[in-house]
Amino acid sequence: MSARRKPTPSYLQHKQSGRARAVWTDQTGTRHQQLLPGPFDSSESRTAFARLQLELEASPQHVRAAATNGTTINELFDAFLDHAEEHYVRADGTQTPEVEEYKALSRLVREHYGDTGAVEFGPVCLKAVREVMVGRGWCRTIVNQRIGRLKRVYRLFGLDHGE
Repeated sequence: MSARRKPTPSYLQHKQSGRARAVWTDQTGTRHQQLLPGPFDSSESRTAFARLQLELEASPQHVRAAATNGTTINELFDAFLDHAEEHYVRADGTQTPEVEEYKALSRLVREHYGDTGAVEFGPVCLKAVREVMVGRGWCRTIVNQRIGRLKRVYRLFGLDHGE
């Protein structure tokens, strides 16, 4: 039986570069590591490590847990669009065009996979969505941008399947 991994980050030395690194496992069992700025045991790396710990504590863990417990694509995009409308704003309070881009992506994905569980939407479904975009005659840059946005939605909720 393997040992259970710690959800709290560990502060370790990256032997090849001499820099500090943080290693942790999220609640889905995915192992993460991040190189920190500055040499191991410097004040710069310790500050970055403390910031990382705060970010992990403040992350939407309850949303991530809900997303793994039967949330559909429709519910996932509803939650993300609420986030996008607050996050993608200019200094004067108006929304950026990014919100409309996410709404267009949401319509396309919901049309084909709306009732599918968010956890069940994997690499094969992602390729199918990409093929729908190509089939509609969209240019390569638009397709790549929208696929990147879809991956960002999944990363925000911790559902990125290790991609």
